[in-house]
Amino acid sequence: MGYLGAQYSVDGGAFSANYVAPTSQGAHTVQVKQTDAIGNVSAPTSYSFTLDTVAPTQTASIASYTGNAGTGSDGTFGSGTTTDDATPVLNGRLSGAIGNNDVVRIFDAGILIGMATVEGTSWLFSTPTLIDGSAHSYTAAVMDAAGNEGTASSALGLAVSAPFERLVNASITGNAAGWSFNQGVSSVVYLSDNIDFNGSNAAAGGSAYQVLKNLLVGKSYTVQYELGEIGAVGQHTMLAEVRDGSVWNAGTQMASDTYVQTSATTTLHSFTFTPTSSTATLVFTNTATANTVNTDLALNQASVMLTSEAAKRAATPLVLDLNGDGVQTVDLAHGVLFDVANTGVARQSAWVSSGDGLLVRDTNQDGRIANGAELFGQGTLLANGTHAANGFAALAQFDANHDGKIDAQDAMFRELKVWRDANGDGVSQAGELHGLADMGIVSFNLKATTGYVAENGNLHGLVSSYTTADGAEHELADVWLQQATVAASHVL
Repeated sequence: MGYLGAQYSVDGGAFSANYVAPTSQGAHTVQVKQTDAIGNVSAPTSYSFTLDTVAPTQTASIASYTGNAGTGSDGTFGSGTTTDDATPVLNGRLSGAIGNNDVVRIFDAGILIGMATVEGTSWLFSTPTLIDGSAHSYTAAVMDAAGNEGTASSALGLAVSAPFERLVNASITGNAAGWSFNQGVSSVVYLSDNIDFNGSNAAAGGSAYQVLKNLLVGKSYTVQYELGEIGAVGQHTMLAEVRDGSVWNAGTQMASDTYVQTSATTTLHSFTFTPTSSTATLVFTNTATANTVNTDLALNQASVMLTSEAAKRAATPLVLDLNGDGVQTVDLAHGVLFDVANTGVARQSAWVSSGDGLLVRDTNQDGRIANGAELFGQGTLLANGTHAANGFAALAQFDANHDGKIDAQDAMFRELKVWRDANGDGVSQAGELHGLADMGIVSFNLKATTGYVAENGNLHGLVSSYTTADGAEHELADVWLQQATVAASHVL
């Protein structure tokens, strides 16, 4: 045992001393005694510790990941695959059991993202929410209680091609006055290899429709649908058709099915089609031609957009109608290079027209809007670290008094601005960022309804309003701007 001497003052009694640290692994004890000026020695005070500088011998490996969202990702998959699950679960193994205070740390591209749940020599890890178009490289390593980390595992790579929000609670209803279609919570829906579009007339009990994802160009699909009594006695002819293109209720017919309904009995109908584009519209038309009722039904249509995320991308910001003609956008081909989704990669993107504006927040106060993190939409990070589902969800997190609107009563209101990209180049420049007071804006209504407008390939998914100082209301829309499927190259 070695001895060190140190002097300290009586008032305070604090001291420090250096000593030769042990080099041998295992338990060690340091004793401290005090000797006063006349040689009195105090009882010893001990401090014990264990020296451990050896990395764990157990190694971790990532065997696979499990996807559980959408028909395209049900199951377990290996490295180098693509998932549409925003929160896949990593499945791993350990070469041996680890100590009670040891952990398995998970990294994405070398950045620590969390600790796995360990049971015996197996472990699981639910990833943080991933965003569409992103790529990930996961590794795992064992770290012991002393902070020593073992050898990292081989990487498991995956890419994300995530669907938009699925359509739920959508129904087709009808009566002698005509037909209507309730889009539910979203206007954008998806197809799978077996399109599921089954349900009954809401007026006759009702049920939810659910349409899944992945419409692939050149692949054969089957549409199944079931419609109940439409409310008027007699014979009715229904036309179901799939139209090419992304313009609502427009485009070239790809396939159709006509049937005659004479009673309240519901029958399952189906027809096949092969898409010639990644976006199509499913249209139901109640025709008057073959009807034998006293009052023919007017020509009314019910339609739903079918969009392929395998072929197209979209990202959503909030857009303000500034010139009174409704929210207007520019198509993908004439758009800009901008990272709307806040993935870290700029893509060719459809854009807002020069007559309208984007709601923005200059988070780092540098006088420019760099990417989707400073818009309000899917690129917005919520307080829990996940991306917002849409622009209204992104804005709603700042509704401090929970009154369903954002106004001067909310602290964030003073930080909001409107970006009017006058030259349409996707670069915020001097004179393009405007304060809300300068625009006369006093509040934003968070109570949005489903939109039905698709123009220039962009869908107005959710629609609400903002109010100006004169009391007038103007359109505020959460717009799904089309994105290029791969990152665009850009030469400065």
